[in-house]
Amino acid sequence: MSRAERIESREAEIDWLSRALASLEKDEIFCLVSEVDGKVVASSDIHTLGGYEKHVGVIGIVIMKRFRDLWIGTQMMRAQRACDTCLREDRFAQTGLIPKKHFKEGKYIDEVIMTKVLE
Repeated sequence: MSRAERIESREAEIDWLSRALASLEKDEIFCLVSEVDGKVVASSDIHTLGGYEKHVGVIGIVIMKRFRDLWIGTQMMRAQRACDTCLREDRFAQTGLIPKKHFKEGKYIDEVIMTKVLE
């Protein structure tokens, strides 16, 4: 990576962090991390979209490769009250499925879309 690429990358990182902190202050995003021996091994966030989709929330989870398949993601979803059971209890419905959206460790994984109309 060249010096110019590192500077651009660093500036992009600073910009992203500034926007993330501003969103946290406005309660537009909820973040959660998972630690093992004092080191962050996973992070998750729920955030809203903007414009005509400001009523739409998105959940994202990132887990370091060596800590996958240990139920960390499931526990993070439960902590955010966003697991499938909780969503269904809160009258969320599965309204879509994107087959083979993600490719992980040699396997395709479907993406499930859950929605709830707020009156």
